[in-house]
Amino acid sequence: MHIIFGLFLILSIPFIPDYAHTDGNGLRVYTNEDLKKERPAQKQGRIDDQPDLKASRAIKKRDPQKSSADSGKDKWCKNGTHLRNRVDGAKDSLKTAEKKQADAAARAEQRKKGRQKATAVSDAPVRKAKGNLARAEKQLSDLEQDAHRKGIPPGWLRCQFSY
Repeated sequence: MHIIFGLFLILSIPFIPDYAHTDGNGLRVYTNEDLKKERPAQKQGRIDDQPDLKASRAIKKRDPQKSSADSGKDKWCKNGTHLRNRVDGAKDSLKTAEKKQADAAARAEQRKKGRQKATAVSDAPVRKAKGNLARAEKQLSDLEQDAHRKGIPPGWLRCQFSY
């Protein structure tokens, strides 16, 4: 099978068009004229004469001090810090609500012992604080997952940059 394929290739060589010149050894040699024929749409001249390259260089020179990666770091750091502060605030609110509920339950127990009318202790503030904490933790988790999907290093969310 390989022999047949090799013979086919050897016999088909004369039918392959020759787009370039050959030197004495049978190797193809391309000249400038051949290159012009191959790429007629490209303008011949200096690279600086091409407007698309000038524009790309101008964009790079526009603000070398601040790159888009640095602004991305700042954005992720700011969002991560904001959501961590919300989680911490929600935890503090939950502790405060639980403490108030425990104090109210203790007062109700004392009134009950003193034969006074006991008041019902509401757990609504604790439920509300737990809901706020769960929402804040979910938002932080969603931000972390989004950063992971986009390939953002975890340190950016904690403002820990390694330069």
